[in-house]
Amino acid sequence: MTNCQGRILAIDDEPIVLDLIKYNLENEGYSVDISDSIEKANRVDLSVYDLIITDVKIGKLSGIEFANNVKQNSKTSHIPIVICSDKDMKGEAINGLRSGADDYILKPFSMRELTARIQSILRRHSIKK
Repeated sequence: MTNCQGRILAIDDEPIVLDLIKYNLENEGYSVDISDSIEKANRVDLSVYDLIITDVKIGKLSGIEFANNVKQNSKTSHIPIVICSDKDMKGEAINGLRSGADDYILKPFSMRELTARIQSILRRHSIKK
């Protein structure tokens, strides 16, 4: 990939969701790594990513706890996080945003919407640098 738009980590326990995210975002010029659990994602160097997408509930940790941990770490606190969830329980989006997530999107979502949100977030973060 010669003109990379940014490096993204996608975390979800649904292989089809990971495949869709990876395929579509790579077609948009992003480099995408995937993980089927937060525990596995915690074993890689998160500081290399420009953005992280995570589901709310996968494995023992929640995406909200994960986002909070990323934002508490000085090496990763700058990385924008998008939380995706099919859970529309009252307050879930608020908890996600309060944890430090930059955006919250409900499943099912369109890839066009996710891509537009990612582009917007990365544009805002590049202005801050």
